[in-house]
Formats: sequence, C-alpha cells, structure tokens
Amino acid sequence: MFSSYLKITLRNMLKNKVYSFINILGLAIGITCCILIVLYIQDERSYDKHHADAASIYRVATQLNAGGNQSTMATSPGPLAFALKAEYPEIVQATRLVNPPGKQQQVVVFQNNTYFETDGLLTDSTFFSIFNYKFIVGNPGQALREPNTVVISQSMAKRIFREANPLNAVLTIGENDYKVTGVFAQPTNNSHIRANFFTSVYSKGLGEYVTSTRDFIGGNFIYSYIKLRPDADAKSLEAKLPAFLQKYAGDRMKEAGITKSHFLQCVPDIHLYSAIEHEANANGGITYLYMLSSIAIFILLIACVNFMNLSTARSGKRAKEVGMRKILGAYRSTLIRQFLGESIILSGMAIVVALGLTLLCLSVFNELTGKQLSLLNGLSLFTISCLVGITLFTGLLAGSYPAFYLSAFQPIKVLKGIMVTHIAANFLRKGLVVFQFVISVCLMAGTITILSQLDYIQNKNLGFDKEQRIIIPLRTRQAQETYLRFRNEISTQSNVLSVAATSSYPGAFYAYDTNFIPEGKRPDEATNCKINIVEPGLIETMAYQVLAGRTFSAGRYQADKDQSVLINEAAAQQIGWKPEEAIGKTLKGEWAGKQWNLQIVGVLKNFNYESLHETVRPMVFITQEPQWFEYAVINAKTGNWQNLLQEVEQSWQKYNASLPFEYVFLKDEVQTQYEADRRLSKTIGYLTAIAIFISCLGLYGLAAFTAEQRTKEIGVRKVLGASVTSITTMLSTDFLKLVLLGNLIAWPLAYYGMNKWLENFAYSIDLNVRIFVIAGLAAVSVALFTVSFQSIKAALANPIRSLRNE
Repeated sequence: MFSSYLKITLRNMLKNKVYSFINILGLAIGITCCILIVLYIQDERSYDKHHADAASIYRVATQLNAGGNQSTMATSPGPLAFALKAEYPEIVQATRLVNPPGKQQQVVVFQNNTYFETDGLLTDSTFFSIFNYKFIVGNPGQALREPNTVVISQSMAKRIFREANPLNAVLTIGENDYKVTGVFAQPTNNSHIRANFFTSVYSKGLGEYVTSTRDFIGGNFIYSYIKLRPDADAKSLEAKLPAFLQKYAGDRMKEAGITKSHFLQCVPDIHLYSAIEHEANANGGITYLYMLSSIAIFILLIACVNFMNLSTARSGKRAKEVGMRKILGAYRSTLIRQFLGESIILSGMAIVVALGLTLLCLSVFNELTGKQLSLLNGLSLFTISCLVGITLFTGLLAGSYPAFYLSAFQPIKVLKGIMVTHIAANFLRKGLVVFQFVISVCLMAGTITILSQLDYIQNKNLGFDKEQRIIIPLRTRQAQETYLRFRNEISTQSNVLSVAATSSYPGAFYAYDTNFIPEGKRPDEATNCKINIVEPGLIETMAYQVLAGRTFSAGRYQADKDQSVLINEAAAQQIGWKPEEAIGKTLKGEWAGKQWNLQIVGVLKNFNYESLHETVRPMVFITQEPQWFEYAVINAKTGNWQNLLQEVEQSWQKYNASLPFEYVFLKDEVQTQYEADRRLSKTIGYLTAIAIFISCLGLYGLAAFTAEQRTKEIGVRKVLGASVTSITTMLSTDFLKLVLLGNLIAWPLAYYGMNKWLENFAYSIDLNVRIFVIAGLAAVSVALFTVSFQSIKAALANPIRSLRNE
C-alpha cells in the first residue's frame, strides 16, 4: 500500500513540478521554523531541572510596600532563610546568595597578575547541598565552611593557574585574600544562577553584614533558597509566612509604617515565570515562548494553506483518476487514505529538506536569540516526538481538505467531462488566502511597531546626555583612594570637559535605598528612595536639569556632606511638594548604620535611570567620601577617541599600575537594557519575511493556475483588442481584493496585540493609523508584484497558440 502511494506521489510530483516545488518548499520552510522554535523551547524549559529534587527547591521572594512604593523583588533579608529553616521542620536545608552591589566584575590578583572575573557570588557552605555542581577538586560539603575561602570554576582555574593545582592557593579578590578550597566543572546545564566563583559569606566585608544582621525588614538584597522535604506542600508553607513575619518583624513594620510579605518561587519555574525586580540574571518569559510558538505554527499553517489551495485548485487534473478508481471499485475511504498518504509522504520529504535548512539557519538563529543551540545535541525524546508530530500534523492538516474534496467527485459526471464547480471550495480557497495575509499583515504591523518603539527609545530625551560620556569603573580601594589625583590630572586634558564620580549611573543597578521621613510627615508616611552617592560636579557632568534650588558645590563640599541632599521630581511629587516648596525642607532616615537628617537644597527634573519599561521612581543624591564611589564619568568633547583614551589610560596606569584600564560608553550601556527587545524585533522581522514569502509562494501558484485556466479567454480578449495592461489588471484584481480584505481583518487584531506589548513600557509610542497603512501597503505591493509576474506573462503570450485548436 505504501509503495503504491509513493509511486503515485512521485508520478504526480514529476507531472506537476512547479506546484510540487511550491508545496514542498513552503512546507519545508514552515517546518524549519517549527524545528528552530522547538529547540529554543526545549532549551528554555531546561533551566534548573538538573538539580536533585529540583521541584522541592524554592526561592523566597518579597513584596514590600514602603513609602507609597510597592515592589515585588526576588531578594529578601539576610536572616530570613535560616530563621525559616529553624521554624519549620518541612524545610530540610537553606542557603543564601549575595551578588555584591556594583561588583559584577571583580579584580582577582594572583602572584602579581591581575584578572577581571565576572559573576562572583557570596554564599553559605550549604549551597552545594541544595544545588548540584560537579567538583573536580575539593569537597563540596566542606569547601566554604571557613571564612575567606573561595570555590572557582574550571575555566577560571585554567585562566589563572593553567596546569598548576589551584587547591589551597591564595587569591586576592577585592580587598581580601581567599584560599581556594574547590574547583567545579564548567556547568553545561542552564540555570538562573550564573556563577564563575563563590566566596564564603562568612568572610570580611559584605559577608559580615549578611551573617550578623537580624533585620527582617531592610537589607532586601539577598537571594534566599530553601529545600523542602519531598512530601512537603509549598502552598501550606507559604500560608504560614505571614504569621512568621509578624512574629519576627511585626512591631518594626508597624513602627516603620510599611507592609511586607514573602512568597515562594519554585526554582525550575524562575526562568520562565519570574519577571520581578532584582532578578539574579535576565530571565526568559513564557509569554515570549507563546509568541514565538504561535508565529511558528501560523507560518506552518500558511504553508498548509498553500498545499490545500493548490490541491483543490488543480482538482480537475485528477478528476478522471478519481472517477476511474471509483468505477473499478475503490471506496471513498480508500481514496481519502490515498490522498492523505500522499500528503504525509510530501510532508516527510519536506521535513528532510527542513532538517537541512535548520542546519543552515542555526547559526543565524543562535545569533538572534543569544543561544548555542545544536540540532544533534537537541535530539532528545521531546525533540524527536515533536518532529514526528509536526510531520503527521502537517501531512494530515494539509491533505485533509483535498482528500475529502477530491474523493467526493461523482464518477459518472467526471467521466462524461462534466465538472461541477464547488462554490464552497472556491469560497474556502479564497478564505484561506485571506487567512494567510491576515497573519502576514499582523506580523508586519508588529515588526513596524517594535522598530518604532526601539527608535523612540533610541531618540527619547532621557533627562540626561548619554553622548560623549565615558564610564570608568573604580573596582578597588586603591582606585577609589587615588581617584581625586586621577581626576585632577585628566581634567587638564583639552578634550575633557569635566570628570565626576558616582555610586551608579543610568543603565546600571542602583543598589542603595531606604525610607526617608519628610518634614511634617509621620513615620508611616515615609517615602522609599533610591540613593545615588555623587561627587560635586556629577550633576553638571551628566547634564541633569535642575528644577529648583542648587546642585552640590565643590566649595561647599564639607558643608554638603552628611547635611544636604538633592531629590528628583518623582520624590517631590510622591511627598506632595512642588519643586520650589521642597527647598529647605528636611528628610530623616536610617541608612548605612547611621541616622540621617538632611536638608533639601535642590530638585532635579526626572531622568530615566532605569529602562523605559519602568516609571521614574524617587531618588535622593548625597555626597560622601571617595570610598563610596564606584564609577568615574568623563564628559568628553572629541571625536578622536583613540587619542583621548590613550591619554586617560596613561594617567590611570600612573595611579593604578596593577589594575588594567577598562571603560564603557554610557550610550552603549543605556542601549544594553533593550537587548531583549532588539532580539525580539529581529526574530519577528525574520519570521515576518518568511510568512510573507510562503504566502507569496502560494499566491504565485494560484496565479499561475488561474492564468493557465483562462488561457483561451486571454487569447480571445487579445484578438479582440485587449491591452496587456487591461488583461494584467483583470487577472490581478481578484487576488488584490483578497489581500485588501486580509488587511481590514488584520488591523484590529494587530492593534490589540501591539497595544498589549506596549503596556510593558512605562513610556511608549502612540499606535497610529500610519503603522497599519504601511503594513497594508507593503503586503499589497508584495502581493501585486507576485501576481503581476504571472499576469503579465499570460498577457504577453501569443494568442494564436492558445486558440489554434479552436
């Protein structure tokens, strides 16, 4: 039976080469998109599932309402994790992770050689009893029990120690010395925790604060993890957390005028289902997966639509075959199985082509998504099942309507040459063409919207000048202590307008915040503010705009330090002050172990220090000693960056000989916040082009068939004097009507979808008719070009050839 179906399929393919090529190519491209998305989904779903009892590991996250600001964050206070373990027997283990503020890239020194190492975390000795890491050297259970110990990755060990044994070697990380007690193999599994080395949380510095604090309200910068017994119910435990928090922090919360709660996040769910503040790393998103999956399925549907349309359109070519088979005793069910079998065989051929296309496209797809996907490495049971499912789904869906349509022909009428035109078939064929262009126009409108939003982000006035600004990290205590001399020296260069230091800058993480009680307000009316520690002159260097009062002055440095504060417009608005009213008022608060009583000397116009996904939140600016500075900001006036950077590097090496010179441009840092949006734009752009291409393939096939069916009509019209233009217009009009109808249906759908996407931005473009008109005109133009090619070809044909047999 199969061999019979195969012979018939091959015979029909050779007989109708163009249409077979269109069908197989369209299906192959659609299946390729599905394969790529399946590989991507498989990779995204794999996060943190390799840990033993992964479903029993939870992160304790926080909801905080302080000073009118409501935050949902992935972090929690220092004592929380082990207090929970002590309180509830269903928790078998707990651990904490700390990402040092402003220290994502740390300086590591070994034998006078300096290295920049990223992703260094502080953690408890219990970390490796919850999360699985394969140790090459050392004992994971004992590795971080002692203070000032470090466990490093295999790649870090090779980079620093080469072939030497790193065990018990001493590394200087930041200001402290650490003994290497273990080396773990480079992780090959995906995880929301990205670490290159772990230092003991019992070490000096930040670790001392983490292990000594008993504050259950503040210090929410620590990632707390717990592991439950396999039989424990996470929902039941979560229900106990309000009583736990009331026991340990109820009085303090009431006194501070804040409300707080904690909730559990299953670790394997974090990557796809968590999008809250202070995530350890950029997560994916289940919505993004749904979006890509839907687009891939729609593209495959477009390819199936082409198959249906071309099969039903050319039904007359196989009518006599159906009639003869029925006369010879074939049942309708037999014919249905035959046509479905042919369709599945074509789908099988398409998937072979698709596998080749996948191998060709993987490098481009990896670049788009930032992944390292591999077809061979991705061949799991899930992937293979998906491939088989896609083949059967495509074959059955594409062949279903042609099979039932063709098998319904009445043999007597067919053999007499009477072909009844099925209105339903024509109507369905046109409806499917409309469906194709509804999807294509929606995708095109989406692409234009995303590109417009990214252009808006690129050109929006963020409230500061990001051009010509260079950021130089001050990663060590030596760099901070020598900063003033370094600043004074580079300030004399002709291409440097100004230099100032800060604890953070727009596009970077602002680690510090606290509640301030405004003058005349009660403690429960405190305003939660981000804290930016700046040097006098930073406001001018960044070109922040002053709405009222003054900025910090170098001449008043000692007077301003610990006494004066600048606030942004958002802080004044939340307190209820106009900018002018705020000047001279005071803010009281507790931060960094001391009480603050600060007088407001200036109000700055709001600037977007976070991405445009977020609204501007309250911020205060204070001045402190250089050891608080994390970055130097240079405002340059040159286009000759090479000379300027060489001069700055010479000055840097003069004061920091052991520390390599590094820098970033502020403009690039700001744009980094939108990397995921740019990838989305590019991905949808490519998929849109593919959808339009497949739609036009089908349109080309239908146009060719229509021209073939109307060959004699065209010949008669030409003999009677019809022009090429009139014939081309006649043949194109019917298809253009369908494309225009597709536009009318697509526009409201695209508007709804893009409006939902733009809701993710606090600042966004306004959707207007222009976007949808451009998408519609583009679709009409492409369709017109596709159809006109066949129409003009038919119109230019010699009428004598088509009429010579009449």
